[in-house]
Amino acid sequence: MANQFYLWQKILSRFRLWKSETQQEPKIKKSFAFIIHPRNPSDASRKYSWLKALPFPAINLICRYTPPLVASEITGVRSYNTEEPIKGWLLICPLTAQQLVNNRELGKQRIKTTISLAEKLGAQIVGVGALASSITRGGLDLIDEIKIGITNGRTFTVGISLMGIKEISKIKNINLTEITMAVVGATGVNGEAMSKLFINEGVTKFILVAKNLEELAQLKREMLEINSQLLIEISTEIRSVKNAEIVVVATSSPEILIKSEDLKYGAIIYDITQPQNTSPDLAFKRKDLLIIDGGLVRTPRIDYHFDLGLSPETAFACLAETMLLAAEGKFDTRLVGKIQLEKVKEMLTIAEKYNFTHAPFQSFGKPISLK
Repeated sequence: MANQFYLWQKILSRFRLWKSETQQEPKIKKSFAFIIHPRNPSDASRKYSWLKALPFPAINLICRYTPPLVASEITGVRSYNTEEPIKGWLLICPLTAQQLVNNRELGKQRIKTTISLAEKLGAQIVGVGALASSITRGGLDLIDEIKIGITNGRTFTVGISLMGIKEISKIKNINLTEITMAVVGATGVNGEAMSKLFINEGVTKFILVAKNLEELAQLKREMLEINSQLLIEISTEIRSVKNAEIVVVATSSPEILIKSEDLKYGAIIYDITQPQNTSPDLAFKRKDLLIIDGGLVRTPRIDYHFDLGLSPETAFACLAETMLLAAEGKFDTRLVGKIQLEKVKEMLTIAEKYNFTHAPFQSFGKPISLK
């Protein structure tokens, strides 16, 4: 009896072990990380709610000396071909937007430290978004020191923004061949790419605004090489957008730039900046304006387990690009610096496979109807 008892006990033990092994989640071999940062001191409380009780100077001090940390794990990303789960992390570089701009060298060093954290976690590709991308020249300052893939996320940002503006124009019955389009931050990575891509969409009248007049003149020459019939005005003054029906805001400044008096009656403002360069006050002062939070993507079945300040299953396009590249296994990617225009269509094709589309339109975080 004793021998039979021990025999059955051994069989039962092996059965439990087999059951445990078969019920374990599949081993995750592919992974990615994406770097975020607080847009302002109040944004820091998205990770630690107790920070709400502190004055802004104290929060700034904490952000200044806090090392990079994991915000959350992203779940729901899977390979299209194999259904293999892809593990992801949101990582926080704690410096605020203003701190990153005011001390770029410190910002670069802290971003590099955050990438080191991504590598230690096992990420095979990392995305840098918002000002973390801007102060590193779109990631160019990072590629010599990292061993994993990297993207600044701007290829898909431009692509999804292009689709969004086309959809808005269709809903509002706007003929892009007849209107004037202004691009604020035109010589930046996003602004330059969007300016050139909208030529292929039939836009012929542009107002290009940026800080450097020489760079604006160079961009104008490059655009005229694409279409010599374009009418292009260049300016370093934001008020120059006054005659534009559509204004694309694509700067890398943490400050509010667009004011009520700068905008034409009934203008459409598509703002892809983070932090945004348009103020919520505009919506109250100018009921005639349509202000769109740009570059947002609907990402079905993805859970970020973190308050991004967006609706569920919604992400910034730069984050969505990182997830798409990881899901496709493109871990040797180095999408940094200027956008390769031919890559925009490629990224939109990949997004279509995963049913990543422009998010429902919203303005300052609130859903809006365009009809």
